Parts: sequence; structure tokens; C-alpha cells
Amino acid sequence: MSAEQHMATGDEARERPLVVFSLEGQRYALPLACVLRSILAAAMSQRPGAPATVRDRINLGTGSVPVIDMRRRFNHPARHVRLFDHLLITSTGGRTVALLVDDILGIVEAPPARRAPAATVPAHRPPVDGAVQLEGGLIFIHDLECLLAAEGEGPGH
Repeated sequence: MSAEQHMATGDEARERPLVVFSLEGQRYALPLACVLRSILAAAMSQRPGAPATVRDRINLGTGSVPVIDMRRRFNHPARHVRLFDHLLITSTGGRTVALLVDDILGIVEAPPARRAPAATVPAHRPPVDGAVQLEGGLIFIHDLECLLAAEGEGPGH
């Protein structure tokens, strides 16, 4: 491949590390670049006056951040927090939020040949940024900024 071809494909040709998590047995992913860390979840309750998907706030030592219930965000059945549920601590656009998920499945590389752009992925709510077909099935890739902007979830909630 020539330098010009490499520059032309640039971003699309690179493998991108993704953090894969699950909800109700379905796999989803976020770019590793927006994930700060993951921790085990603790019991929490719905915050009065917050959007339906904002479960609570947690103190990370550097400040309080909202906890977004991804089960509700992805229209999965609501349930109480389990002992081994996880919080993905994420950051985008100058804000930090915790995402409550069922499980963290690990970090994978998304080979360009196996990625599908959003336009080719079956309709999904919330909309996906793309998908990757790996062993075990399809993983829906989400853009954190778009995922949070869809319902106005930000630092004030």
C-alpha cells in the first residue's frame, strides 16, 4: 500500500480497541479511549427529578458523577442492582459519567474487515455508531457522546 493509500484509508484501516459489556445477554461496546475504569456496582436508587435513565450519583473521590442505567437506556427490563454488576466510568466532552451494566466482557480489537458502519446495521435504539462481527456474534458499537446526548444526560443530573 502506498503512503497516499494509507493516508486515504487512515482512520478506517486501524484497529480500534473497544470495551465490551453486556446487558440481558446482548453485547455492546464503547471505544476504549472514553473508558477510564470499571468498578463493581453498589446498591443505588432512582434520583428524584432525574431522567428515567439516571439511577443515582456516586462519589469517585474527585467529585460526584451520575450513574446511567444502561438497562433502561437500551430498553431492557429493569431490575435491582446485583452483586456483580459493574459501573463503567467514562469520560467524554468534558463530563464524566458511570454506566451501570450487567457485566464487563473485556477489551477487543475491532478489525476493519469485520466492522460494519452504522448505515448497514439493523435499526437499533439507541442508534449505533457501527457494529463488529466477532466470535460469538454481533457487537453493537456506540459513540458515548451521542448515547448521552440523546436524553440530555449530563453533569447536572
